[in-house]
Amino acid sequence: MASLLIKFRDDAKILSELFQVKGKCANIKNRPLYDPFMRVALQLLALSFLVCVDSSCKTQPTGEGYVSEKTPIEIQGGKPVTIEIYSLSGNGENQVGVRCSPEAWSSLTNSTESITVRLKSSDKRSTQIGGISPGGGRLWPVESFHYLFYISGEYHTKASVEITFPNAPLGVTPAEIIVCKTPADTGP
Repeated sequence: MASLLIKFRDDAKILSELFQVKGKCANIKNRPLYDPFMRVALQLLALSFLVCVDSSCKTQPTGEGYVSEKTPIEIQGGKPVTIEIYSLSGNGENQVGVRCSPEAWSSLTNSTESITVRLKSSDKRSTQIGGISPGGGRLWPVESFHYLFYISGEYHTKASVEITFPNAPLGVTPAEIIVCKTPADTGP
């Protein structure tokens, strides 16, 4: 990064020489173009640009760009978990799934009793839950995401959903509920 700043300083010096008219800058105050204030300003601008480029190039875990909300939960056999979904997209179905260990997922789905999902409340009447099919229907490549159901409703709808996992492993299992964006939210 230091070599880039040195190169930037040298380029600024060349530019200042090109724009000088008989030793004076062509601006109203007749200050040299490359005065100390200008040098500091250009260095700060270059440093800001480099920080922005560096931060935009950092990678995030696989599929995190498709995640709208994350809610940590604790799963216990037969005990319902209530989650609050704070903002639906309003332009399709938001997939909802659970992120947990492979062992916990195997325990949750290997039984005749199925996971149950119920819409407890919503601030808009059009909110619906559907596609309740644990493990099926996954749309996005989100890391360790196991599909449970979808929820749809108007833009910025808030909803309370109750999920019961009858076949949870013994004890308390930490997990995370993931609400994904809709295809329209992710762009082309």
